[in-house]
Amino acid sequence: FRFAHVADLLETPPPLRWIVREYLPPKAHLLLFGEPATCKSLCALDVVGCIVTGRAWNGRRTALGVVFYIAGEGHFGLRRRAKAWAISNGCEAELMKAPLYVSSLGASLAQRESADRVIAEIDEIAKSCGAPDLVVIDTLHRNLGGDENASEDIGKLLVFLDEIRDRYGCATLTVHHSGHGDKKRSRGSSAIRGGFDGEFRMERTGDVLTLSCPEKMKDAP
Repeated sequence: FRFAHVADLLETPPPLRWIVREYLPPKAHLLLFGEPATCKSLCALDVVGCIVTGRAWNGRRTALGVVFYIAGEGHFGLRRRAKAWAISNGCEAELMKAPLYVSSLGASLAQRESADRVIAEIDEIAKSCGAPDLVVIDTLHRNLGGDENASEDIGKLLVFLDEIRDRYGCATLTVHHSGHGDKKRSRGSSAIRGGFDGEFRMERTGDVLTLSCPEKMKDAP
């Protein structure tokens, strides 16, 4: 904790280096939510795959970077999706060598001991591959280790997200579910929406998937 003089704040900031142009700025906490079967995790994996292989994502330029993926279902839940993505993009050999690291199981990020283990593991791997540019939490529910309706537990998760952002200079993307009643908002405590810099909503109509930006995203950097 320290104070900075206002003169420091008025210095010209460095140019913004987008991780995904117009969608994923650096050092931001973003939320991707939607109902079941809207392919939220597949969308997150698509973004991640493009970042670690340097591909454009839906016509948006990406910055090649290191990604750590905290998977609530562990390797089992992502294995087939990753294989299918690599085949469809013709880059199996390339993805195999890419700087993408997937957890073997979920974590209880609202619990200090579990959060510290995640950080220690990232620290160890980062010695050889570099600090992460993006950390993905998929899903909030499976990686919370607490009550998503309790602002106290969500606050502990946000402390973890702030800690890794400040430690590595990375952005975070958290996959979550939509509300039970209001499908246009994320499920759980209002502290979730208040704690993220921006959010995206996945919707499905038949075979058509739509990714939209609710009002809050318009104010994100």
